[in-house]
Amino acid sequence: KLDAEEQRACFEAFAVRADYLAERLRVIAAVRTGWYRLYVIDQQIETAKANQELLQSLIDVANAQIATGTATQGDVLLGTLELSKLEERLLTYRKLRVAVQAEVNRLVARDADLPIAVPAELEIALPDLSAREIYETTLRSQPEIQAAQLRTQASRWGIEVAHLSRRPELTVSANYFFTDNNRPPSNIFDVGQDPWSLGAQVSIPLWRDKYDALEDEATWKHLASTDNEAELRDRYDALITELLAEALRADETAKLYKNTILPQARQTLRADQESYSRGAVEFDRVIRDYRNLLTLELGYHSAVGELAVSLAQLSRVAGQDVKLTPVPALPGLPQE
Repeated sequence: KLDAEEQRACFEAFAVRADYLAERLRVIAAVRTGWYRLYVIDQQIETAKANQELLQSLIDVANAQIATGTATQGDVLLGTLELSKLEERLLTYRKLRVAVQAEVNRLVARDADLPIAVPAELEIALPDLSAREIYETTLRSQPEIQAAQLRTQASRWGIEVAHLSRRPELTVSANYFFTDNNRPPSNIFDVGQDPWSLGAQVSIPLWRDKYDALEDEATWKHLASTDNEAELRDRYDALITELLAEALRADETAKLYKNTILPQARQTLRADQESYSRGAVEFDRVIRDYRNLLTLELGYHSAVGELAVSLAQLSRVAGQDVKLTPVPALPGLPQE
């Protein structure tokens, strides 16, 4: 019985170790996610600044058109209003960056105000592995699944412990006490003689229902652990499929923005700018083009960030880095 209890305790200790490794992976994924969010926020700030310059040039054109009588003061006021909205957006981005930076610093145990550098551009490719291959990697490397497997093994030994509790137990004890001779003489015992004792105890189980209940409880715990392990496998399988689909969507969206939508939006804005300078279109149409371009540029950077976050979560789920194109300054998984 003691050997069975030892085996159960060992498996439970290993499960706690696996819990620690799983939590460590979650922290690493949170740091990566925060780092990618900082990248997106920085890109949003740079995009907003570039659009400030664009908007100011539109306002300058409107002022020139007023001088020639082909525009009204309302055009300048509309452009100024958009400029104020853009400044408000910049303030929001900067505030959000401070909050995200503080959270990332907290995760890595640094001062909240320490600066965090991010690259000017991320070049990220999709993983070479399929969902099934990533799932097989997860079964081998994911600490949370390993913890569930270890607890299942521990509960199996728990059944053995409950079964062995039905057997009589014999306990043998031996005691020895060292004493000095710094005592007054006695007729009962020899002063300075070290006492010792031997003992034996037998425990005989009598109540069958009690031990039936112990064994039933251990069996139910084992069944619950087995079901939890199976549920965890299914959950990770579904999560891998979901994250990989999200990564594919974000990758296709980013490519669509970069190769098709953004060039068309910029071309439309340039054409309407030229038409406005000739008095062929209204200023509000140019402003609408500017708004569309701003929204699309922000959408592109958000798609790149979503792709990076999905891949970071895939690495956490797999329990190790999946094969990706190297990313500048990517915080890697520390080695034990």
